[in-house]
Amino acid sequence: MIIVRVIEILKDQEDGGVNQRFCVAILQKISIKEDTIPIFVEQGIVDWVVGLVERSSKKEVHIFSLDFASALLANILHATSTHQYLAKNPKFTKALMIKIIKMLKDKIPTSVLMHLLICLSYLNKDKFSKQVDECQF
Repeated sequence: MIIVRVIEILKDQEDGGVNQRFCVAILQKISIKEDTIPIFVEQGIVDWVVGLVERSSKKEVHIFSLDFASALLANILHATSTHQYLAKNPKFTKALMIKIIKMLKDKIPTSVLMHLLICLSYLNKDKFSKQVDECQF
């Protein structure tokens, strides 16, 4: 499938490089279709995006990559299928919340901050209340 191939290419690219920017933009645009979201989750894009934003606090990453990647994360975390996955994987959900909350303290671009806050709003649901409490969110 083409999405899987683009994800494979994306993960091999230099942070902020031209190829990464194109791959992230393609994936972010595709992510508006709900039926593509499980593929993103299965392929580890949630962890990849979180890692990219974390790495950007230590080295400069092109804003285009960060903006589109964080928007991609917001699209993924908005999906019903992702909520089902997160409900079945509470340790992953808690770790994700902790990482996102920690990133809010880092120096990140405003657009990325906005997307991360949107992500947290999607995670602040009754079905994740235990993890929310454990994170002191």
